[in-house]
Amino acid sequence: MRYVIGLLVALSIASTPFAWHWASQHFAPPAVPVADTSGLETEMNALREELTRLQSRVDGLDIRMSLGLSRQTEEPEAPKENPAASDSLKDSFAQVVLIADRRSVNEGLTVASPSFLRDLIGLPREGLTDDCQSATNPKLKGLLQTEDVGPIKARMLEPALVSIRQVFVGGFK
Repeated sequence: MRYVIGLLVALSIASTPFAWHWASQHFAPPAVPVADTSGLETEMNALREELTRLQSRVDGLDIRMSLGLSRQTEEPEAPKENPAASDSLKDSFAQVVLIADRRSVNEGLTVASPSFLRDLIGLPREGLTDDCQSATNPKLKGLLQTEDVGPIKARMLEPALVSIRQVFVGGFK
């Protein structure tokens, strides 16, 4: 009897891999279909890029608001005599200098943050106020130049003078 039991145990141990293989072929759970996610990945990347672009625009608006360069929307504006005139910095500038496609000429550009400029050049002077005052910072003062550019006299950094000279005098190249 022991011999028969030993033989049955040995047969069951030896046949287990074959039984396992057969059962996995005949009783396997159905395969889960794999979805094509390439379209979703493309859309997610496009949304990430759009989010980055919008974030840079919001940062630019925050900077413009902190510098007082943006229109105030809290109070309604009084009607203007010239309906084409606008109080936004961009439209006011464009009334002096007519630029073709002026609303999209600077698309994609962002304004350097005040902290970036402060770290790069330093503050223009100690004790900043709302009044226009000369720069006393030696590093910045050495970079400033004064020039008559078209209808205005400008004192600014050389790259800005080149840019404003192109706008007022020589056009875009």
